[in-house]
Amino acid sequence: MKAARLRPEYELVVPFLRDKGLPNPDEYYAPENLEFVLFCLDEEGWNNLERQSIIDGNLNSPISNSMFDDLERAFEDGEDLYEQLKQRFGE
Repeated sequence: MKAARLRPEYELVVPFLRDKGLPNPDEYYAPENLEFVLFCLDEEGWNNLERQSIIDGNLNSPISNSMFDDLERAFEDGEDLYEQLKQRFGE
């Protein structure tokens, strides 16, 4: 997610996405909604989330870092995040 937010087109796409609303409004905790919220989070909120991850020790953990790197790469490559999560954790 961090890599996607650093891409040059991020600033152009996010205002449009924020106006669209949640991709799945009937199921708030759907993976595509969580992905959407992380992508559209304002910079202060993102920094707070990242800072808390560092404090909690999640950001630099080799296990979680590897897992999130794989998911992030899949997202960047346009793969379906829900399918990736199903493969990793089951339904």
